[in-house]
Formats: sequence, C-alpha cells, structure tokens
Amino acid sequence: DPSVLRKTIDSVNEWVNRDLNVGVYLVGAANKQVIYDKLVRRVFGALDKAEEILSKQRYICGDRLTEADLRLFSTLIRFDSVYYTLFHCNMKLLREYKHLSGYMREIYQTPGVENTVNMEHIKSIYMKFRRDNNPRRIIPIGPSVDLLSPPDRDHLTGNMY
Repeated sequence: DPSVLRKTIDSVNEWVNRDLNVGVYLVGAANKQVIYDKLVRRVFGALDKAEEILSKQRYICGDRLTEADLRLFSTLIRFDSVYYTLFHCNMKLLREYKHLSGYMREIYQTPGVENTVNMEHIKSIYMKFRRDNNPRRIIPIGPSVDLLSPPDRDHLTGNMY
C-alpha cells in the first residue's frame, strides 16, 4: 500500500523536483557566474544525497518502486546526454555515481520502461530547441550510455511492487 509511504514520497518529491528536475533547468538558464555556481552545487548536492540513499536501499523511498522513483528517473536518464553538456551540469557524469547509475539502469530495464525512452529523440529535442544554450543546434553524437549493462543492485532488498 503506497499510502503508507505518502509522507516519504512527498518529501522526496519536494527536493528531487526543486533541486534536480527543475534545478538542471535553472543551472542552464543561469546568466551570472555566482548564480550558476550556487545552482550547480545544489544539483550535485541532490545527486550526492540520492547516491547516499541508494547505496543503502533499492528505491529512493525504501524497498518498493514509487512515483518518486519515476520522477527521479526522468532526470537521471537525460543527465549525461543532455544536462551535463547543454546545461553545464558538469561537475560529474551520472555514470560516475555507482548507485545512481545502477539504479537508473535498473529502472530502465524494468519491463515496460525501455520502450518509453528514446534517447535520440530526447537529445534532438533539447539540442534543436534550446537555442540559448545551443545556438548552432548541433546534436552531439555522444555520449554513449550503456543502459543495458547489469545494474549491480541484487544485494539490495525490495521489489518493483
């Protein structure tokens, strides 16, 4: 019963939305160095927080997949290919986070999720239409993100439902 986790889900959604989902866009729109520096540190503080949580548990709110995981996944799946380069969220690549990158791959490999993700489409939409960040509208070839490699999370308890 996910209602038991409602407070936890709401709390996680609050910081994930503020510091990551919206945070990457704020970094990309920063027009002063001091603003960029503050915002990019907030994004990576949230990534560090999620990495720590996911080092101890399978999902962001505990041992079952929730709405909060899907909200976090939507930013993580785009991170290395879009936010790292286009929005200058480049203190670290997501693949440098052992637990976050494994978590992202595990959710991607969940039945029914892979067919909802089209990385070429994601990259082309961002690169073509974010003219303020990419005035020449060049779509980079890389990076190549191996979404099908083993997530290496079998040591954690929990399940999808």
